Formats: sequence, structure tokens, C-alpha cells
Amino acid sequence: MTFYLKPLLGSCPLSQLVSSSCARLSYLHLLDQQRDSLDCVPEKVVASGQFYEEVVYGGGGSQWDRLSHFTLLVAASLDKEFRQFWVEMECLLFNYRLEREMTGKEVISSVRRLWRHLGEFQESVGGEVWGEVLSSVKEVLGDGLLQHWVDCRETNCSRGRALVPFAMVLPLVRERRVVLSLGRAEVTCTLVQSTLGCIFRKIITTKLDILRTKDKEGQPTMVQRVWNGSLEGGNIRTCFGQILSQFRGDKIVAGPGRVVGRITANMVEDLVKHFPPCMSLLYRKLKKDKKLKHNDRFQLSLFLKDIGLGMEEQTKFWAGIYSRYKTGGTGTGGNLWDDRRAKYSYGIRHMYGMEGKRVEYKSRSCRGVMEGSGENL
Repeated sequence: MTFYLKPLLGSCPLSQLVSSSCARLSYLHLLDQQRDSLDCVPEKVVASGQFYEEVVYGGGGSQWDRLSHFTLLVAASLDKEFRQFWVEMECLLFNYRLEREMTGKEVISSVRRLWRHLGEFQESVGGEVWGEVLSSVKEVLGDGLLQHWVDCRETNCSRGRALVPFAMVLPLVRERRVVLSLGRAEVTCTLVQSTLGCIFRKIITTKLDILRTKDKEGQPTMVQRVWNGSLEGGNIRTCFGQILSQFRGDKIVAGPGRVVGRITANMVEDLVKHFPPCMSLLYRKLKKDKKLKHNDRFQLSLFLKDIGLGMEEQTKFWAGIYSRYKTGGTGTGGNLWDDRRAKYSYGIRHMYGMEGKRVEYKSRSCRGVMEGSGENL
């Protein structure tokens, strides 16, 4: 278990950063679907066919677990809807690990490490924002309360008396589960797990506030400047665009009792019923004719990208359909895809910001598609 206070240092290929973040996002969606039956999560993971490797397994703290967490943290600072989802799901994942994956020794070690890092943070510029968190962690560690909680087997143990700032445990205050005195909330053994969850929530929301706060001169932060295109060539912005596109796409895929993962090429057929009319019509025309004119193909590709179809899956999608369009042996491969593979593959990479000017393209509105097409859509 980790509280993700200190990010990793070093470098990492953007492609790996995005893939690990998308794997984590897929897992968070799965937890969201199973929040009322978390004991079934391992079974659902197997059924989903997803391979999460070290991104989320093993209680957290691995290289890819931390990288994917901090990448999604930055993405959450850019989008309000994603921010709300991400905070709730990271808190759910934290509690899932705390209850099911961590040993008592690992929990104590993690909290002690958090206390040490908070001390370093508080001594730095702007470190005062961590004061209440540090005070709370010190109280939970004090007088052996955390050790007692780890060893305790009683369901409603009232031993211990950690006094933490009431603002740190507002959910417990709202539920009237703590006694308040002089701005402090009394935490006993039975409330330690909930308190750790509140501490974790405070840490990630504080980090989000820092990322979203403009500097003293009212200028956007570096993250905001990258996102609005005023800083950096576009590669990083494209990567975060892919993550947010998957988030929007996963929301479309989600349904009652269904395991959620990233959109793949073979899912598109089932998702057509959710498409807006203009995109649904383009897809039906593609299925019938096995090809589209350039503008129509471009607009459908952008729409699929925006709902979460990744670059590799987009390539599989068009290869699967265009390979059915036979060219009568006039080309090298006998079908449209093989004859023009280099052209179409380059176009897809360009659309995802991996070629050319490396800019991020957005799909047009339905009216824009109709006005730009020579046909009555």
C-alpha cells in the first residue's frame, strides 16, 4: 500500500506511460462496476481478459503502479468529470488494498514512511498545506494505536484515543461516528481504517489543488500550459488526450453487470446503437460498401478515437474492414488495406499526433459532418 506522496524520478517512454495509465483506468472502471461485490474482483479480472501486470496488483507501490497513479493525477487536474471519478475510484482502490491485499507489517511500514515524507514536505516551500495531514498521521502512529489495530480481532474495539483535526475526517463527522472536542475528532481502534482512507483522500485532493492552482501572478501552471498548447510540441498533450478519451469511451461501454475495459476493435459493432445518428449512418455505409471516402473515413476515425479506441485498435478496425474490399489483383495484396497499408497506417498515426505536426484532432459535430459531406446524411 502506498499513499503516493512522492512521485518517481527519471524518464519513461510516453507510450509506456500511456499504456500503464490506460490499464489502471480500466481496472478502476472494473472496481466501479464491482463496488457492491468487491470479493468478485479477481474473478472478473480473469473474465475480462485484461492483463494488468504490476500496474495495480500486489498492494501497490511498484514502479508502474506509481507512474500510472501520478499520470492519472495530472489528467484529473485537467478535466472536472474525470477528476470526480478518479478521486472516488482511487479511494476505493486504496480501501480494497487495505482490506484484502496488505499485511499488518506492510501497513505500518507504509504509514511510517508517509510520516517521514510528510516531515520533509512540511519543511519545503509551501509545506504548510501538509500540516493537518502530518498531525493526523502522527496521532494514528502515537501510543501504539496503529499497531493495536493491526493486531486487534474485535469488531467494535474502542481502545485508543488519537485526536486528529476534525477537517481530516469529515465523512466520520457527518456520520456522527466521532466525538468532537476543541476542533479535534477522537479516533479509536474501530475507526483507524476509515481514518487512513480519509488521510489518503486528503493527500490526493491536496495534490490536485496544487496542480490546478495558478501561480502568484495568476498565470497558468506548466500542466495547464501544456494542455492549452502554449508549451511543448503536442506529444504530451496527445497522451493525456488518449487517457481522457478512454475514460469517455469506457463510460459508453459500461453497463449493468458488465466488466469494463478499454474499447477494442471488435466492440465497435455492439456500440453502434449508442452512436449519434451521423456516425451510425457512416458506420452502416462502411459496413455495406466496405470503404468510405476520405472525409467520411477521417470523421468516423476521429469519433472512434474520441470515445476511447486506441491507435492500435483503430488500425485493427480499419484493417479488418478494408481487407474485405477486393481490388481484383490490381495491387500487391489483392485488397484495399494491403494495397494501401502504408498510407492508411500513416493517416491513423497522424490522427493520434504521432506523425506530421503532432497535433490532436477532434471530431466534428453532427452538423459539421453533414455540412462537410456531399451526401444527405
